[in-house]
Amino acid sequence: MQNNIMDIAYTLSGDIKRVTEVAWSSDGSKLASGARDGTVCIWDGANGVLQHKLIGHKKSVSAIAWSPDNVQLASGSLDTTIRIWDNITGTCKYILTNHRKAITTLAWSSDGARLASGSDDRVIYLWDGTTGRQWFVIALRERITKLAWSRDDKLLSFSPSKTITIWRIIPRPDSSPGQQIFESSSTLQTRREGEEG
Repeated sequence: MQNNIMDIAYTLSGDIKRVTEVAWSSDGSKLASGARDGTVCIWDGANGVLQHKLIGHKKSVSAIAWSPDNVQLASGSLDTTIRIWDNITGTCKYILTNHRKAITTLAWSSDGARLASGSDDRVIYLWDGTTGRQWFVIALRERITKLAWSRDDKLLSFSPSKTITIWRIIPRPDSSPGQQIFESSSTLQTRREGEEG
């Protein structure tokens, strides 16, 4: 066992309300926090100094996710909207409004080309990471609690029934190059040890 200890590097302070979500940028240079009052804060990862306070959501922030290049930050809210923010300027680039219920999870693809969003409305939306336009829709039978991308562009979705579904992109044989669809490649059922299922 190593003789290491944990020490407080710094404490974030300022006009922040009850924090609901936190996420580090991939390079550790920034920290984002979402709050119950709908605000999103971007902090300097080295010293904890507040860099941007992003105001726009009308209800509590329920999900946040950094793009792989750390240039954009996506935030989802109980107000059913998703906002994509510019990390450098602190401005809102896009407001995505297709969901009808609270946002539960956000995930960027490994190349930042797509943003996936899940909601209590039982729909997964895929968005163009550059333009903010809707790219694809997956309608399900239950709400989504977690989304995650693999490096080869497979999308994992998890639902309260303990079902994990893996989605993959496949080209349409009768379409022009670049047109693609999603299909479920496998579904996993999870259970605890000793639990029948």
